[in-house]
Parts: sequence; structure tokens; C-alpha cells
Amino acid sequence: MAKLGEYREIVAEIVVGRDSMGRPKRQVRPIPGQGLDTSLNIESARRLREMNPIGTRFLIRVKLTDLEGTPFLYSHPAWPVEILPKN
Repeated sequence: MAKLGEYREIVAEIVVGRDSMGRPKRQVRPIPGQGLDTSLNIESARRLREMNPIGTRFLIRVKLTDLEGTPFLYSHPAWPVEILPKN
């Protein structure tokens, strides 16, 4: 498991999750096999989620944080991401 505040590069994917009211919402989450809980949301640039289709995978630099007690992954919105080719 990643340590709090330690940045690392991971592969993430745009998925359909749910907001606090249960409505569908585009979210970014880590893919399996990287030592991270795949239900962790990644806070990242909104344009990344909005400009790419569901299922898009990319390399992104993140750190684990737990602001207000809820763990999530954070990536600065200005940092570049590398879109990965579809398999």
C-alpha cells in the first residue's frame, strides 16, 4: 500500500462511479495490480475525465491523502498525463 504523502506514477482508468446521491459520475481510479485499492478515487483535472471516453487508461502521478478522514489519491491538475494506447 502507498504511504501517505508519497508520490508515485500509476496507471489509472476513467470509470462510471456514483456520486453521494447515487447518480452516475465519471471518476478516475487505479487499475488492479498496483498495490492500491481500486475503489480509491483520484482527484485530478476535470478536463481529463470530460474529454476522454470511459475506459481510457493513462499514466498519472498521485499521492495518497486522507483529507477529512476519507482516503483518496491526489494528482495536481496541471501535471501532464500520458494517455495509453487501447489494447
